[in-house]
Amino acid sequence: EAWGRGTTRMAEEMAAAGLPPLEIEERGECVTVRFRHGQPVPSRRGGEEHLTEQQRAILDLLEASHQALARREIRSRLASPTNDRRLSKDLDSLRSKGLAILTGRGRSAKWKKA
Repeated sequence: EAWGRGTTRMAEEMAAAGLPPLEIEERGECVTVRFRHGQPVPSRRGGEEHLTEQQRAILDLLEASHQALARREIRSRLASPTNDRRLSKDLDSLRSKGLAILTGRGRSAKWKKA
């Protein structure tokens, strides 16, 4: 692999994820690469095209709702029954892809579409 190719690929991945661009700073014989964190946005590679039917249904519910929904509200509104564990995994997956946002903690936790 050519020198610097990995850095270029990381820059492309960050752009695809909607993150701030990486910063490259050169000082004498030293090079510093900074990765700034930010609120990720859905990318074409990791976005909605790789979702399960239930994840799509959850996103549809969140989009249709004018307010954030508690997990129990999402579960009760889904057309097909699901258990809490599966729902939690799907919500976490949507959050990690930048498609859903969790606000609050515990019983006051609510979900909304990113």
